[in-house]
Amino acid sequence: MAKEIYQAIGRSICIYLLLLLTACKAGGSREEAEAAHRVCGSCHLFPDPSLLPAACWDKQVLPQMALRMGVMSGWNGGPLSAEQEKLRPLQPLISEAEWKAIRHYYLSQAPAKLQSDVIPEPVANIGVLFEIRHVRLPGERAANISCIRINPVQRELYAADAVNHLCWYVNAEGIATHARRTGDAVITDMQVSGRQVLETVIGTSLNLTTAKNGAVQYRQLYDDKPGTTVLQQLYRPVQTLSADLDADGIPELLTAEFGVDEGKLSIHAKANRNGYTENVIYALPGTVHMAVTDMNRDGRPDILALSSQGNELLQWFENLGKLEFTPHTLLRFPPVYGSSGFDTADMDDDGLTDIIYTCGDNADYSPVMKPWHGIYIYHNNGNGTYSQQVFLPQNGAYKALARDFNNDGQTDIACISYFPDTTASPQDEFRLYIKTGSAYQLYSNHLGNVGRWLVMDAADIDGDGDCDIALGSYPMMMTSPGGYRAQWQQGPGVVLLINKKCGN
Repeated sequence: MAKEIYQAIGRSICIYLLLLLTACKAGGSREEAEAAHRVCGSCHLFPDPSLLPAACWDKQVLPQMALRMGVMSGWNGGPLSAEQEKLRPLQPLISEAEWKAIRHYYLSQAPAKLQSDVIPEPVANIGVLFEIRHVRLPGERAANISCIRINPVQRELYAADAVNHLCWYVNAEGIATHARRTGDAVITDMQVSGRQVLETVIGTSLNLTTAKNGAVQYRQLYDDKPGTTVLQQLYRPVQTLSADLDADGIPELLTAEFGVDEGKLSIHAKANRNGYTENVIYALPGTVHMAVTDMNRDGRPDILALSSQGNELLQWFENLGKLEFTPHTLLRFPPVYGSSGFDTADMDDDGLTDIIYTCGDNADYSPVMKPWHGIYIYHNNGNGTYSQQVFLPQNGAYKALARDFNNDGQTDIACISYFPDTTASPQDEFRLYIKTGSAYQLYSNHLGNVGRWLVMDAADIDGDGDCDIALGSYPMMMTSPGGYRAQWQQGPGVVLLINKKCGN
């Protein structure tokens, strides 16, 4: 889901700094470097000025920094709107001299333009592995899919259409068999267990809002009645997981409220028949994805959570028992990266779980194509640390899934892009990397002509023992710095990739 970062998060200098897209690096005068390090590195990973071109810093990023620092001599946006006024502190947080030093540091150190990424040559077309089935959804308007989930037990998938306000049920043949009305709810996550579905509702739109109208609800498959709301007045929640975190036989609900100026990661424990008690374990906005897994193999389920919103990091919340958790920072990224998702898998067959991380969100104040966007594989060193092992460039990378797609015993990667370079060849919108030995071979496709892929899932939808893929298109949101395809509006909404490795 495209995030709108750098909204008001005021009340403390540290929080303001978390949202700055500022970059500083050794070089320039000593005084400029010191000012830059002091201001830019106090609350998030110190970013490098080479991450963005000088014009981007000058016209887009630095003015936003000036506003949030209260240095209005650096603001170039004209009269402030009501929302912008909320971003400005009551008093300047840095002096004019510090501002001038940091600005000069940026502009003297940043490149004129960024180099393009190097795309490997494809070895084959995805058609040798998958049969491509376009799913036509007969809504009044072009489908905009905000969530997609494969149910391998029922051998079908569910696709939530945020514009037509429908949740489609689609069989393995790619035929829509049922449509349930969702009212004004926009669904961003579905977790299926048996006949029960746990739905996360971000609100009435994916667009930025300060309204706390998100919710979590349970419903039964094929039951068109309103679901049972168990949590409400949430601030733009994007995901909810159900897990028994304290081993008492009663599952808790773990919610990621992405928010805007506020947000949090919380555990909701069942308090009585009708309610939950909340335990906030991370009190800042921007959590984009989370997973429950036993990281240290002590028998307790831990939590992994990826945060964006300036302070971009992947945290391990270690389960100490009795719903007490302690955070450990596993990976940290510059505030311009646009962290978008992660998956976990043993990528090098050493028995340890590695991390597959994507960055590619380009809905911020630096909308330029970035050669460091893509897929990163971080090797588990076995001592609680991770080191980068592989980088696969992909403009606007939004979600990667690590699965064995060709049934050869090695873990491959499928990745979608929501902010692609529409001129890229092979196309950015969907990339399939098949692992062969220690290398990853790219398979080409033309799926970018039919959809702007916001969501993806992978599981065995047709029951033949291999892993299929479902893609959901959301063309309605903002344009990409890499261009916009008119075909997206006429696309099918959902595409099924049916794996051919085990027959069909």
